[in-house]
Amino acid sequence: MSSAPEPYDPDRLADRARRSDESALAHYSAACPNHTDVPGFVKAFADDDIARSYDILRQANPLPEMCSHLNPPWMFTEGARAERALGQEPTPIADIQYTIAWLARDAGLPGVVLPEAESGRHIGIVGGGPTGIACAVRLLEQGHCVTIIERECVLGGTPHILIPSRRLPDSQPEIDAVLAPALSAGRLTLRLGAALGQDTDIVSLHTRYDAVLVAIGLWQESSLGAVEGVMSGIDFLRETKAGSRTTVPDDVAILAGDDCAMDAAVAAQMLGARNVYIVYGGPRSAMHWHRSEDWFKSEGVHCLPLTQPLGYETDARGRLTGLRVEHVLPPSAGRTTTGSEGILPVSLVIEAMQLEVADDLPHTSAENVFSAGGMINGGASVAQCIAEGTQAAEKTNGYLK
Repeated sequence: MSSAPEPYDPDRLADRARRSDESALAHYSAACPNHTDVPGFVKAFADDDIARSYDILRQANPLPEMCSHLNPPWMFTEGARAERALGQEPTPIADIQYTIAWLARDAGLPGVVLPEAESGRHIGIVGGGPTGIACAVRLLEQGHCVTIIERECVLGGTPHILIPSRRLPDSQPEIDAVLAPALSAGRLTLRLGAALGQDTDIVSLHTRYDAVLVAIGLWQESSLGAVEGVMSGIDFLRETKAGSRTTVPDDVAILAGDDCAMDAAVAAQMLGARNVYIVYGGPRSAMHWHRSEDWFKSEGVHCLPLTQPLGYETDARGRLTGLRVEHVLPPSAGRTTTGSEGILPVSLVIEAMQLEVADDLPHTSAENVFSAGGMINGGASVAQCIAEGTQAAEKTNGYLK
């Protein structure tokens, strides 16, 4: 067995699991989009039964290791409140889940379990992110053959490509381990580097496969306009994670609204920005943030809620010189604006306001084509996308029958 990743101590976590209250842990289950049996896997872990605890996890979620890093804090709020009401410290659910996942992978347990008989049906899944992988696993478990068509050269989708490694360690080992049995059995085929609308199309897919799931996620940011010095949050995070962007100007503005904004703001600070302006049109309470209050108080971080971005100021060559903003009022004020406008002198603006489905995505009304994930939910948590991938598999399997 490999040593425990820092700072995870299985013995310490198991001791904490033994002191947890089952009724309080049930609140964590209720908050999980995939309805994971939290009391069940915590108890099995406390009993040192890693195989059982992992089996409970993967019944609800084929990628528990990925989710352990990316579950939003609000998923733990009610459970933590229930435990504190009993005089207990909140159980470190995410740490326990991650520990179970890597111990199971170390023991060779995560692979999809295939039935002996094949169904004779073949499903095409467009999109190799969490939604597509979850759907593929469930369909493989039903005996179907699956082809995953992914525009990138690796599986993993948004989490693998965009989320910084400080928040999500390499997700590829878990994905590889889960899919390995199906690949070696010839029941799963991967078409990597194939983009919908360029290398393939819906019409040919729905005639080639018995059913098709489109789960391509959201890969287009809403924009105030094309200006030199303005870029999307997706492109910025892709460049920073790949290492092709290593510096930023002194003054950077983040137009906040989606989950890319938080990571973009932190990345800009780490790359040397002296001033990071976080511009958000709504109240602070509605922002998508996972940072502590201490981070917002750090030098050079300027949080500007109730501030609406209006457009860009440029020089004679069309290069960005500033961001025009207007102070707005909360809905309770009865009116929307104060009429107070200003210009933030910035040299880089990262647009992370709202992810959208790409304009060139083709549509079809064919009855054997289904959709799920970010393109439907507008960009939800990884756990929610996995839950929807599982639901899509059930719907697809029902159609095939």
